[in-house]
Amino acid sequence: MLKHKVFLLFCVLFSLSSTAYAEQITGSLMSRQRFIEKQLKEGVYTSEEALLYNYLAIKKPEKLPGELAFLPNEKRLSATEIFLQVFQGLKQKRFSPQLEAFFLEDVDERPNSAGYVDSDKYPLRVHWTNEAYKNLAVSALDFAEYAWETETNMGFNAPLTDDGAGGNNSIDIYIGTDAAGAAGYTRPVAWNLDTDISDCYTYIVIAADSSNALKTTVAHELNHAMQAAHDCLEPSSIWENTATYVMDKVYPDIGDYIYYFPYYQSYPHYPYDYFEEGSLYQYGGMLEVAFLEEYYGNNDGKLIAAVWRGLEQTIHDYADNHPNYIESITSAIAKKKPGSTFEDFLTGFTEWRYFIGENDDGKHFSRAGKWLYCNYSRGSCEVEIDNYVTLSQANPNISGSNLEAMGRMSSSYVEIDLPKNIAADMFVKLEAGESRWGAKLFCNNNSKTKPAIVPLTMDEALQSGEAIVHLGEYDQCVLAVTNLGPANYSPSGANAGLKYKYAYQIGLLSNDLPDPEPFSLSANLFECSGGQTLTISGINFFLGMQVTINGAAATIKNSSSVEVTVITPNISTSGFYEVALSTADGDKVVFKDKVLYNGDTCSCECNISNTCDENCSCDPECLLCTCDVDTACSANCLCDPECITVDKEPSQGCNCSATSQEHNLIEFIVFLALSMLVCAYFKLRSRHID
Repeated sequence: MLKHKVFLLFCVLFSLSSTAYAEQITGSLMSRQRFIEKQLKEGVYTSEEALLYNYLAIKKPEKLPGELAFLPNEKRLSATEIFLQVFQGLKQKRFSPQLEAFFLEDVDERPNSAGYVDSDKYPLRVHWTNEAYKNLAVSALDFAEYAWETETNMGFNAPLTDDGAGGNNSIDIYIGTDAAGAAGYTRPVAWNLDTDISDCYTYIVIAADSSNALKTTVAHELNHAMQAAHDCLEPSSIWENTATYVMDKVYPDIGDYIYYFPYYQSYPHYPYDYFEEGSLYQYGGMLEVAFLEEYYGNNDGKLIAAVWRGLEQTIHDYADNHPNYIESITSAIAKKKPGSTFEDFLTGFTEWRYFIGENDDGKHFSRAGKWLYCNYSRGSCEVEIDNYVTLSQANPNISGSNLEAMGRMSSSYVEIDLPKNIAADMFVKLEAGESRWGAKLFCNNNSKTKPAIVPLTMDEALQSGEAIVHLGEYDQCVLAVTNLGPANYSPSGANAGLKYKYAYQIGLLSNDLPDPEPFSLSANLFECSGGQTLTISGINFFLGMQVTINGAAATIKNSSSVEVTVITPNISTSGFYEVALSTADGDKVVFKDKVLYNGDTCSCECNISNTCDENCSCDPECLLCTCDVDTACSANCLCDPECITVDKEPSQGCNCSATSQEHNLIEFIVFLALSMLVCAYFKLRSRHID
């Protein structure tokens, strides 16, 4: 009895210490899957260890290490991605010999069957693993038959039958086995060597506690089995967002797909094909498929089925996944809307995912107005805004950059509150470096019935762009930025880092703006070839303000309300030239001092430090010479020491007519005459006194 009490006490203490350990590590009790992902990101687990632990959580939880044994599983729709990663990794030789041997030993270890029911319509067998789940299995068969008919009518391949692995030549579904928090999973078990495509055999497991969502879970997992009949090499994210869209098309009245939207819409800066075990992001990605279907197709599932048919490739090339989903989507949309590109698809999706819930304008997703409240924990279905800015006459210029670094093929949004009742244009400029980019402006008023959608005009490299929009009745605009990803990107399913940044400048172009007042220049001497930096300081500078030198436009590098930096233009000849800033009403303000263009790149170089050299002092194109007061001018341009600058017209010679000697003689005669007058004055005065 005493031993029994001691044992119970030990168990209680172990449980308390384990819970305390979990809270110490994570701050709160998180799921196994999220804890594994956290350890992976922090470098505590390798990718092999993370995959192994996620696999063990489903198949052999008793073998998990101590820090994972007491953590709960993440509630999620499917665990197919774990088995897909194992299956693909085995074929592509991504694992160590020890891990490969472990996975191969367990590759087709199916759940035990306590009984089954067969379909008389399709090669379908549904097993129950416990007599308590027999009725659940019978219901699942009805749902599976309906899903089979609906999904194959869309154009998906029927699942591959397994040649008797489950007792007969059918696709097997097992009801009642625990799926580590998932409602179910589809497990690929073998490649089909009888075809020329990379299809594979599968079986399906549906958890007993998924009974409340049995219809959609069966439709979801059966679609995975159909995807496997097309291509088992595609990344997990594409499997999940397709199956989530399809389950809604099979059972549209249930609508549990909407639960996943906030987990997707909260992270628009994540990559298009981002995947994270334990996350619900990839299920919310069904919005990507919904956009594909509604904008390019008929929203009947047939276009996404065509994409999957386009993914089929030869089985002998497991390492090189072509055609990939980018290529297949591009081909599919070009058939629907000739000339469409994948870049069009990405920028279009950035637009459509914004007009959801309270942002609905009636012109995008057909059900967008119903997507107001998605689930109890996340709430809103609207996309997350990266930054909020306010434009006004007091603050007519705004510059900034995205707060959340972006992945490739992702979205970002800057919401701009506008001044009321102002007749003005707004100028927006986007600057980005690495990757390729696209951007649009959405402008609207409170009624949200007449949005203006203005694409930014991008440069050839797709790294900078600008647009001007007349504000008129609008009181809000949104800058929607799309990272298009690098050219010729080939997806592998790996999650690229969140590293991409862009910069934006937003400003008012209005006749009501005060004129700019330049105070100082950072330099006043430039080469005629241009390309040098000039910074002008002052006040009342505005976005869209132009800077010219001698009428030639300088390139704006960056600007604010008190400073603008430009790249000087090319001017062929030496000279002093005016610097001018444009005003909002089309006039210009000229800086008080001119700048000098002079140097080796000028067509006529004047030596301004000592004498005018003989090559340019009398050249018709040389409009000025500056002579040092202590040095005589060259023989070609005679001037005395007081002749500092010689200006001449192209048709004239130098207009200093006197030599230095002549000037000295005149000065002597004048001095002598004045001296004589002074002497005569004092002589007469002395006589008067006497």
